[in-house]
Amino acid sequence: MAEAKDNAVNEEPKVLTVTEKVDDKDVEKQYLIEDISEEGLLIYNKLAIIQKQKNDMVTNAQFEIEKADVLINHFMAELKNNLPEEMEAIDEDAKSGDKKPNWSHEVRTSWTDLCFTIRKHRKTYGSRF
Repeated sequence: MAEAKDNAVNEEPKVLTVTEKVDDKDVEKQYLIEDISEEGLLIYNKLAIIQKQKNDMVTNAQFEIEKADVLINHFMAELKNNLPEEMEAIDEDAKSGDKKPNWSHEVRTSWTDLCFTIRKHRKTYGSRF
């Protein structure tokens, strides 16, 4: 027949460790929880609950970010399969090597006319225009 043994365990006292910044250095201070007042214990319990909630939010946010990254990669791969052929770049900027889309002559002409008109008005009205 099994006998019930005395489960008296020699527990170490619970300690609260607080890390504070003092002169830009982390300083750890330890306090016995059994020595904290009832009001202090109430504040300690509230702090522990808020810290747990914060940690849960961070964990959930990290999971949601990972999930979004997986979805983004999936849909980018799907999009690549459904894109038409790439546009042909015709004009190349000699200084930077940047390729520009082939604009029609009318757009270039109207842009040139607009720039010319602005310069003309600046000469007439000064830098206000």
